[in-house]
Amino acid sequence: MMFNLMRMDFKRLLRQKSLYIILGITAAVVVLAMVTVVIIVNPEFRLQAQEAGMEILESDKAAINWMQSNDITFFMENMVRGNGFVTVICLISAIFIYGDFKRGYIKNILSVHGSRTHYIFSKIIVMAAVTAVTAAVMFLMIKAGIRAGNLEIPTADLKSYVCTMTALLAAGAAWAAQMIFIYVLTRSEGAAIAGAIIFPTGLLVTLLQSILSTIKMNSTFLNYTLFGITNKITDASGNFSIGVYIQCIAVPLVWLAFYAGLSILVLKKKDI
Repeated sequence: MMFNLMRMDFKRLLRQKSLYIILGITAAVVVLAMVTVVIIVNPEFRLQAQEAGMEILESDKAAINWMQSNDITFFMENMVRGNGFVTVICLISAIFIYGDFKRGYIKNILSVHGSRTHYIFSKIIVMAAVTAVTAAVMFLMIKAGIRAGNLEIPTADLKSYVCTMTALLAAGAAWAAQMIFIYVLTRSEGAAIAGAIIFPTGLLVTLLQSILSTIKMNSTFLNYTLFGITNKITDASGNFSIGVYIQCIAVPLVWLAFYAGLSILVLKKKDI
């Protein structure tokens, strides 16, 4: 039964123009970022840029050495640190769940399948797949940019690849679950899209951290928020210890279960 739900969800998602618009914009941003990196890091292109009037500061040179000392997973994780990756997943999740309610699919789905639990987890699994595909495509684009730009970037080992991609998958699925909950609770497209834009920035977490610091309260627990744990993934730069890796997987999965449970509860309590 749940397999049929997922199959229908995949079909509906792949028919949504908004999916391709968002992913297209994301691809354009990644290309622009990699072109910038190539110009700065590749000595030949850097010289041409300087001759054209571009100024390279000492801080830029330090950044160049820093980038060249890290492997390819560093670039992937810094794309995530800019919150663009998470925002993409959140926006797709918000628009996807909104479509079910706007077009009345939700009534038909639940009248046939009945299970709110299957409905919510089908959405989360589909968005986890979108997260995996988006992360893989971004990674391949970064790898292609490094090769095209002839950059001397160390190759990551298999452990770094696996740890980075699985940690991003867990985090992306948890962010998707949060967006699904926000829409199921509010039934507002505006609230869901606003949440998709605001929450990944960490604005609320940072504000709360500042308030707690001001009143001399311990705010380290905020590192276990979705924003905090996503940043921890990027801080690892592919060099995950066993403890850090378990934390980067476990914390998102706890948040995923929390938001999924709340979404199921709301669906059972509120009229469709």
